Amino acid sequence: GSLRKVAFEAVTAARQAADSAGAGEVHAVLIGAPGIARQAEALGRNGADVVFVVEHPELERYSPEVYSATIADQLGRGEYRAAFFTASAEGRDLAPRVAARLKVSLASDVTGFELQTDALIAQHPAYTGKVNVTLRLTGSPALLSLRPGFVTPAEQPRTPRIEQRQPAMDVTAAGPQPSTIAAIERALGGIIRDDTFSRRTALTPGRDYAARVRDWGLSGELVGRDVQQRRRQRQQGPPMARPATQDELRRGQLGRQRVDRPAVVVEVEDRGDRHEV
Repeated sequence: GSLRKVAFEAVTAARQAADSAGAGEVHAVLIGAPGIARQAEALGRNGADVVFVVEHPELERYSPEVYSATIADQLGRGEYRAAFFTASAEGRDLAPRVAARLKVSLASDVTGFELQTDALIAQHPAYTGKVNVTLRLTGSPALLSLRPGFVTPAEQPRTPRIEQRQPAMDVTAAGPQPSTIAAIERALGGIIRDDTFSRRTALTPGRDYAARVRDWGLSGELVGRDVQQRRRQRQQGPPMARPATQDELRRGQLGRQRVDRPAVVVEVEDRGDRHEV
């Protein structure tokens, strides 16, 4: 496929910062399945001087551990002043991970920035847009995630130097990155069999539920029993009102049935309902 618009927004912002500083190159990291290198020239048209390409068959989908380790490794190699991410769904997950690995500052949802001699000044809205907060980032590199649409992609054609790189960690060690209930079913040994589940999930990006379930050794029998219990509760409706016992009052259980839950929550679309498994 092709790169999304937010990728060109980030490269354009980096080009603006480099030009305002009077010198400096713009380096982009392109990660994906084999063939992603074909998109490097598109980044060059928007101002990238160098494109580091990381290709692997297991990187067709976003892998938070591999992506963050690889980008942090690249930023640690050079004397970079700033790194630009996008505040997209994946960017909001990726940028904090990279900042944590490098132990540097991160400004999120940025709508304005200025690269100064000794710091990077960033603005971002707060209190639901009622005020604009100005941040001064003195660490190096300073990390920014840009609000989508804040920067207009601008072509500044150049022929980028393309360099092949390897992932900074073992891709297979990162574990599966499930994006559908089918992946969760495989990880749990096929125990989830609820026909009401939609195949479109609402999993938080970067949360490797399948690996967590495997590590916890979650009992298939427990999960299956809990699914059936919750289905019966939905069919029966809320419990009848009755006087609360002293024990229920202490536990705050008035009018509710207490359900023992396993240690993992999976959210899926189901006609507007939320299912916890």
